[in-house]
Amino acid sequence: LKVGCGNRLTVKGVAHDYPAKALLKESVEVEEEEGGLFGGVTAANATDGVVEAVYGTPVLDGDAADAIWADATAYTVGSGENKGDFKMVWDDNALYILAVVDDANLDTSGANVYEQDGIEIFVDELNNKSTSYASDDVHYRVNYENERSTDAGQTPLWYTKTAVRYAEDGTTPIGYVVEACFQWNEAAPQNDTVVGFDAQINVCSGGGRQGSPC
Repeated sequence: LKVGCGNRLTVKGVAHDYPAKALLKESVEVEEEEGGLFGGVTAANATDGVVEAVYGTPVLDGDAADAIWADATAYTVGSGENKGDFKMVWDDNALYILAVVDDANLDTSGANVYEQDGIEIFVDELNNKSTSYASDDVHYRVNYENERSTDAGQTPLWYTKTAVRYAEDGTTPIGYVVEACFQWNEAAPQNDTVVGFDAQINVCSGGGRQGSPC
């Protein structure tokens, strides 16, 4: 497993001068994880493979209502009935992720944590593309019921809040929201810092993973 799929989060601008920008480089590499293969899919809305994250600090409460998210561009991972719109924000303390996922068949019955509806986040802080997990690499996961798990990294540095999304009738699930943050383990990013990053959606049904776009 090569953490980051070759993606890059390039911090631009002055770190304390909102709205400084960060750039995430997408790739189309395919990587292998225990339990199956998942392919790197270039995010929709990316221009020349580049997506942006604005500088700021959102409140993580699962409702995605914080004003800072309105300043961040949404990038789509997956397609059809199982896709997610991801936004990213960063500050001196952490990288923040908002995922609004479409999934009408929510399932956490799988015995393995990667076989439950949710998202996974990979960060390679030093962007050294190690072939195995190193001290600067993290692989975090959270299902739609806000149950977190860690494959690499320090669990206390990973915080999430989730909420189920419902149709207008208020009872029919149509997906879920994840607000998450990963606290920098290495030094806080400075101008032109490059950080490896990738995100994945686990699409599950009947206790098994049906797909995992990233």
